Amino acid sequence: MKKITSGLILILALVIISLAAPLAGAEENPRVYGATASSNFILYALDPDIVAGWITPLRDYEKKFIPEKYQNLPILGGYYGDGYIPDREVLMAQGLKEALLITDGAHTSTDITPALETLGIHTTVLSGNIPDLPQTFRSLGRIYGRPERGEALGAYAEKALAAVKAAVGDLPPAKRPTVYVAMQADGLATVCEMESLELAGGRNVHQCLAGNDSTLHITFEQLLTYDPDVILVYHPPLAKEMVTDPNWSRLRAVREGRYYLMPRGPFTWLERPTTFMRLLGLQWLANILHPDLLPLDIKAETETFMQLFFKVALTGPETDKLLKSGALSD
Repeated sequence: MKKITSGLILILALVIISLAAPLAGAEENPRVYGATASSNFILYALDPDIVAGWITPLRDYEKKFIPEKYQNLPILGGYYGDGYIPDREVLMAQGLKEALLITDGAHTSTDITPALETLGIHTTVLSGNIPDLPQTFRSLGRIYGRPERGEALGAYAEKALAAVKAAVGDLPPAKRPTVYVAMQADGLATVCEMESLELAGGRNVHQCLAGNDSTLHITFEQLLTYDPDVILVYHPPLAKEMVTDPNWSRLRAVREGRYYLMPRGPFTWLERPTTFMRLLGLQWLANILHPDLLPLDIKAETETFMQLFFKVALTGPETDKLLKSGALSD
C-alpha cells in the first residue's frame, strides 16, 4: 500500500511540473530564427523582440520602418534564392533553439527542417499561402505567447481577404485584365505563377508548366504579342524609363498609363520574396485592376496597415511617396 501511495505521489508531482513548464517558444522573449525572408519578416510583425536576427542586411528602404535597435540584430543567413543556405557555424554560435519556417511556393519543409534539426534547432512550420495567413498569425500568437497580437493580425488578414474575395473572387476569365509582371532591371524576366494576381482578379499573360514559379526570361517580341492590359514593374528605374522608351511605348499598357511600380516598403508587397505584405499588396492590386468593384481608399488602408503591423505612423506625404515611388528612400 505504501509503494502504491508513493508511486501516485510521484506521478502527481511530475504532472504538476509538466503543467507548470512553459511550452516550447512560449517564454516571455524567445529568440526565434526566421529561416527564410517570409519567416523572418512575419516574426518581426508578431513581435520584433523575439527575432534572433536577419537573414540578410536590411536595405535602406526597409530601415525607414524599423527602429535602430532592431536594425542592428545579427545577420544569420538563411534559405533564399539561387540555393543560398545559412552557415552552420553562425547558427551554432548563436545558441539557437527555436526556428520558424513559413512555407510557400518557393520553400518547403522537406529540405530545411531536417538541416535545422541536426543543429538542435526545433522548427515550427506554418503556411505562408495567402488564404492561410489568418490562421498562421493566430497560430504564431499561441506558439510564441502573443495570443492577443496574433489574433489582431489574424483578424485583419481575415477581413482583408474576405473583402477582396467578395469583390473579385468569382470573376470569369473574360472579365479579368491580362497582366504582365516585369521583373529584373530590363523588365524581360517574369513569373508564371503569382498567387496575389489571381486572387486580385487578374490573369497572368505568361503561362508555363504547372509548378514552375521561377523567374523566366522572355523576348520583347513575345511581350509585344502578349500586349497586356496592365504591367506590374519591380524595379523603380524601369518604371521611370518606360514612358520615354520608344520600345516600351509600343505596348498598349504603357501608352494608356496602366503600368505600376510594385511598392516595397518595408518589404515587397507582392513577390520576390513572398511575405505577409501581400495582404496589403492584394488590396492595392485588386483596386488597380477593378476600381469599380473594390473602390478602396488605398492611402488610408496603407496607413492602417503600417500602424498595425509595424507600429509606424506614416504622414500623408510619406504615404503618397510610398505609393508613387515604391519606397520611402527613393
